[in-house]
Amino acid sequence: MGAEAAVLQVWVIVIFAAVYLRDSMPGPPIALNLGSFDSFLSWRLSTAAATLGGMLGIALSTHILVRWSAWRLMHRRSESAIITADRVLWSGQAAAVLLHLFATLFLGWTDVVRLAVGDLIAVDELLAVTPVLLTITAGWWSFYPIDRFLREAASMRTLDSGAVLYSPPTARQYVWSNVRHGLLLTAAPLTLILIWVDSLDRLGAWALAGSFGAPIRRLAATVDAHHLGGTAHLAAQLLGVAVVFMFTPAIMSRLWDTIPLPPGELRDRLMTLCNRYGVRVRNLLVWRTHGALVNGAVMGFVGRFRYILLTDALLDSLTTREVEAVMAHEVAHVRRRHIPWMIVSMIAILGAVSIIVELTLSLAGVTIGNSDSGPLHQALELVGGILLWIAAMLAFGLVSRRFEWQADAFAAAHLSESTAPPHEPSSVQPSIDLVTPAGSAAMIDALEAVARLNHVPRHEFSWRHGSIAVRQHRLAALVGLPIRSLPIDRTVKGLKVAAGLTALAVVALLLISSLL
Repeated sequence: MGAEAAVLQVWVIVIFAAVYLRDSMPGPPIALNLGSFDSFLSWRLSTAAATLGGMLGIALSTHILVRWSAWRLMHRRSESAIITADRVLWSGQAAAVLLHLFATLFLGWTDVVRLAVGDLIAVDELLAVTPVLLTITAGWWSFYPIDRFLREAASMRTLDSGAVLYSPPTARQYVWSNVRHGLLLTAAPLTLILIWVDSLDRLGAWALAGSFGAPIRRLAATVDAHHLGGTAHLAAQLLGVAVVFMFTPAIMSRLWDTIPLPPGELRDRLMTLCNRYGVRVRNLLVWRTHGALVNGAVMGFVGRFRYILLTDALLDSLTTREVEAVMAHEVAHVRRRHIPWMIVSMIAILGAVSIIVELTLSLAGVTIGNSDSGPLHQALELVGGILLWIAAMLAFGLVSRRFEWQADAFAAAHLSESTAPPHEPSSVQPSIDLVTPAGSAAMIDALEAVARLNHVPRHEFSWRHGSIAVRQHRLAALVGLPIRSLPIDRTVKGLKVAAGLTALAVVALLLISSLL
């Protein structure tokens, strides 16, 4: 996944997190609590006008500036117009997300939507995030002429080189592709989680009000039902999240434009690689991007629901050796269990920071979840929630980049072990215990090809992956080191131990607090 796609995933997480934070804050919105409006009706109208009008203004401004850049590119051949348009597009997305945060957390935009449509299961929340998602989508529609111009210009060089030429997508296909591969990647599972959590709340209320209510109330008279119920509710939520993420790969393989990798020598070679390391996959998929992306990805925790995706441009543009390097990198994420350990790391950092924030707010006299708290205490609680998510993102980037370095090292080690002198038959290949120059160079070349074909500068920093240049430098430093004892393996092992111990401590504290 490229840097822009990774940033987009962060945007989507922030968008849904804002709704979650507002719902977890009791009492009226901060602006209404401060008495900033003359009446209840003026608050509703002003909030709706500020949110919808602001989103419309951002979309129109982005459209005008991007289309002006497109005119400069096509009529004056100004290369700086591409950079300008890209920055405008990114700035428009950032402005829309910031407006959504302000409208949701300060003005109470979700409260206004809920008052208008009712408190339906996930409907009000989804309507609340629709304006910002539509604003982001409108930016892609504005950018389409530039994307088409660049594709047509690149097609001439493609014809000269004899490489595969892809027909450019229509405006509708371009926008829908960005929605499918960008927004839905994160929005789809978050929506399912939202539906589950909302349904769980309704189920609990129904159980208390219905025929089951009497025994539940009698139980509440003998135990500390508040803590016990909170723990059970949290466990049910986590169970639903686990189920959603288990089935998300199967859902995304259908939402995205994918087809199975056809039978042949390449598929057999890649499946042999998976079998060698005991990595079960349901299928190898070709991710059709109209040649727009050169990348690979792995989705899924469980072998029965795990898919490995390789884009069409990657398969058409890289050598077999380079494709194997990318595949080995993706296999490493599964073999080293990076996805579950990333979840453990997030639980650890979210739990640890939330405990610190709660203790700090308690010292300041703020009780979290108190509906009678004043606007200052409510603002402090909001700041604590924002700091919690910032800390989570910082930790996510730190851990993710080291997992990427370990996956690169794994691929270099695999390519070293699978390299045999050309004059010797495979049956008498020497045992290779060190990272070889050929193995390291193969992965370095694969990264170079991915960066070049994706038009990503080698030194451009990515929050999840770091820069290509740093990754290549680290790969070059592996030459001659023992495969079974690489420095990055020791670093990642230390991170896993720290994350595991912290997560266990957080869970233990939650259990103890629920029993006290």
